[in-house]
Amino acid sequence: MSEWDFLWELGDDEREFAISTGLTYADLQYLEEQEEKERKKIERQRIKIRNKAWRELKELRDKDLISHDDFKKRKCEIFSVEIQQKEQRKAVLKELRTLHEYSVNNRNTLSKSIKCLCYGCVSTILVYNLSYDDNTAICPKCHRKAILPFSEWGSLRLQLMHDYYFPDDKLQKHDY
Repeated sequence: MSEWDFLWELGDDEREFAISTGLTYADLQYLEEQEEKERKKIERQRIKIRNKAWRELKELRDKDLISHDDFKKRKCEIFSVEIQQKEQRKAVLKELRTLHEYSVNNRNTLSKSIKCLCYGCVSTILVYNLSYDDNTAICPKCHRKAILPFSEWGSLRLQLMHDYYFPDDKLQKHDY
């Protein structure tokens, strides 16, 4: 029995993936889970260090051992990661709202395309399968007005848009 005999048990797509990478989908999922555990561990350590620094800074402030300006400056340094994350979230939400504008009155834009994207069901759809309510496209799969013109930048945000605009839907949730 060779080390490649496991390939016979795999489907066509997974077999091709395994031949090119040496990994099955299960192997890949395991690696992703391990990386996620490591990321969470590192984040917990960072928060623990941040909280300790914050307590020490507040103690300096309470004992009047630091000026108000120095306190504010060091507070921003301590919470710089959180401030940066908040700014990134704001930028992503702004981008999602901008993309959402392309899902309204989009008949003319879509008529120039072959494919489009639906953030209602997170899928790629051929334009000729769409129906319209006035000038707004409706997805043939999920029947939502959530159609965007196809683009690589748009497909990267589909899951995020779905989670933002349809938070109670059953598709897997992702952080943004």
